[in-house]
Amino acid sequence: MTKEIIEKENKTYRVWFHILKFIVLLFYPYKSSGWENMPDRSAILCANHSNYIDPFLIAAHSGQDAGIRFMAKIELSRIPVLGYILKRLGVIFIDRKTSDLNAIRATIKYLKADQKVFIFPEGTRSNSENSVSAKTGAIRIAAKTGAPIVPIYIPRDKKLFSKGTIIMGKPYFISKTEDLDLEIAADELMEKIRNLQNEAVS
Repeated sequence: MTKEIIEKENKTYRVWFHILKFIVLLFYPYKSSGWENMPDRSAILCANHSNYIDPFLIAAHSGQDAGIRFMAKIELSRIPVLGYILKRLGVIFIDRKTSDLNAIRATIKYLKADQKVFIFPEGTRSNSENSVSAKTGAIRIAAKTGAPIVPIYIPRDKKLFSKGTIIMGKPYFISKTEDLDLEIAADELMEKIRNLQNEAVS
């Protein structure tokens, strides 16, 4: 991942940011809290996922210079125009039918270049507030790169003009040890996200 490629992607990100922010916040006027917890350098942002609008909400609240790399299913890369734009934005396409080592390698390269990557630990959309399991990908990558994980809660109610608060928790690190239980660590990540949900309704 060259510096020139990253700079081009970040420039494209800034151009589209203003357009998307206006549209997204017009129809989904959520507030945000805890954004002071956003690391200045590389980080793995992780949130619950219930609607296609979720990545756009995160981008809209993170600012034009956040330069976040989002993951998306590889099928989107094949859609004319949309696929081209997503590639220019540095979206990491993942084939959910396989382990997709290429996507993992790309994610690690971005993190090593001090960029932020956004991952939905659930792996797919879910409307459940409680019984949500998580994949171990974010944990594996955090352990390998040393990048902190930042838990984020996004309200699941996505009715137009609905209100709520997107909450960013404090970053934490995954220690790469021989006794690291990936499943338990993934469950703990989702528990941190659920705890943020409790803050939102308290």
